[in-house]
Amino acid sequence: MLSDERLNLCGCGYRVGALVKFCPHCGNRLRDDLCDAILAGGAIRIVHLIGEGGFATVYLATHERHGTIAVKVLKEEFAGDRMVLERWRTEVEANLRFVHDNKPATWDSGEEVVEGANGKRTIQWLAMEYVKGYSLESYLAHLDRHHRVLKLDQLVDLMDQVLDVVVAAHDHGVVHRDLHPDNINITVGPAGVVRARVLDFGISRLVDQPAAGNGERVGRSRWMSPQQSAGEPVDHRTDIYNLGLLLYRMLTGRHPYVDRRTGDFMSPEQAPEPLPPSKVPGLPVPVPRRFDRITKKALQINPRKRQRDARTFRRQLAATIRPVRSGHRVLWFWVVVLLAAGAAAVVWKLPVLQAIWMERGGG
Repeated sequence: MLSDERLNLCGCGYRVGALVKFCPHCGNRLRDDLCDAILAGGAIRIVHLIGEGGFATVYLATHERHGTIAVKVLKEEFAGDRMVLERWRTEVEANLRFVHDNKPATWDSGEEVVEGANGKRTIQWLAMEYVKGYSLESYLAHLDRHHRVLKLDQLVDLMDQVLDVVVAAHDHGVVHRDLHPDNINITVGPAGVVRARVLDFGISRLVDQPAAGNGERVGRSRWMSPQQSAGEPVDHRTDIYNLGLLLYRMLTGRHPYVDRRTGDFMSPEQAPEPLPPSKVPGLPVPVPRRFDRITKKALQINPRKRQRDARTFRRQLAATIRPVRSGHRVLWFWVVVLLAAGAAAVVWKLPVLQAIWMERGGG
């Protein structure tokens, strides 16, 4: 078990005491009446708050087997909301349906009565891996501030990691519906190895079950597909659209439908067709034209015109770096051939030169 002193860190990284309710550095609220609550028959102890969303609160906790974990708890005011409860159950099942290295591990969930400051209350909770790192948006902003950019092969590798999760999700009947740069976690490991993980299946959909809240717009407006924005039923192709937006953002540093000067968002149906990434002016690294077709296809208004599935998207993206790698292989092939030919010529000439030298009395 880790000590309270080590665990009581605010999300901003500032160390605080065990009973401090607000971080003196950033002002984040750290404690409420669930702190120190015991869950799962004593296996989990909640320590302090680390985040809060529209429907749930996230706590740092300790697990007797997994160490430091995160526990997501449905907010009490939504405990009687049938639609929110349905979404919560969908999120829990979506997280438990499949395991992937590029998705936080999910270990347990439950509903139980805990003792709070205002008496007993029933909570719904989900225990998962505590993931450190940056959001993709923060990571890209960090690179930009330091006048650095992702190399194309690094960019394709990060997108491939995200796509690997999306392929697995779709294979298990899960549509994420909320893929955007703040839901992609980035960690930089030893030797600068960058890892991407897909977070937050909070508004995901299970294709083998009736959709919760049909007709309701859920998600971030700038990152919704046109069908999602209109409250229409969606399938896996809404994730394809989100992947197109994500790729465009990584290639160009901008959202295709957000005015760079004013920050205003224009709906895809009303906006002019975005510039192909290769034609966006002022990029620190030119984008090859082979990326244009992928983003254009993924961002089609009509979902039937997008890539058929995430595997197809992934295959097309992988092909964008094959010409570069193939070119490098061809170049090295000819370098090796020329070096070998030169070496052979030298070896062949040595006896001849030696004989001439001997004839001239060199020996």
